[in-house]
Amino acid sequence: RAIDILGNVLEDADFRVRRAVVHGLNEAVTRNDPYAIGVVGQRLEHESFEVRKSASYAMLSVAEKGDHNAVDEACKPLDSDRPEVRRTGVRVVELVAVTSQERVITEVCKRLTHDAIGTRKAALKVLPLVVYPDDNRAIDEVRTKFDAAAPVARRSAVEAMTLVAGRNSEHAVRVLTLCFEHESIEVRECG
Repeated sequence: RAIDILGNVLEDADFRVRRAVVHGLNEAVTRNDPYAIGVVGQRLEHESFEVRKSASYAMLSVAEKGDHNAVDEACKPLDSDRPEVRRTGVRVVELVAVTSQERVITEVCKRLTHDAIGTRKAALKVLPLVVYPDDNRAIDEVRTKFDAAAPVARRSAVEAMTLVAGRNSEHAVRVLTLCFEHESIEVRECG
């Protein structure tokens, strides 16, 4: 398929070639094609910063903002053990997500309880970029993470709550009040 060839050329050493591929993708593929999104998504975890950057722009060429497949592919780098790849993930999630999109909230919040601290930190970085302040769905999704098994994950959930809850959110205040009554000492201390 043409997208496979273009995906490989997206890894070219010359930035002008990569830029031509990004522009050519608009003509070569059908927008929101899951296969094309997957091919571009693979390059988001490439060892080269320049390839990851080109793949970030290419994602905008192959997917409309808010496409579920694009959101899933953009979130994958958040799980990487390499900080530079996680930073790419933060940037791409912000590019492809529709603010307060349910899929984005779910995918990012899922990473708040990840075993790796880098993944949790990446989720904390991207969360306030992709949700509106006081978004009740985000508040409720973060609240579910208060019961995570690992204490560090529970702390990440409380920290996330402070990022998504606005100062005047009655719902967030009610949820944060639950922190003080939570069975976990970590959640109570963070609240």
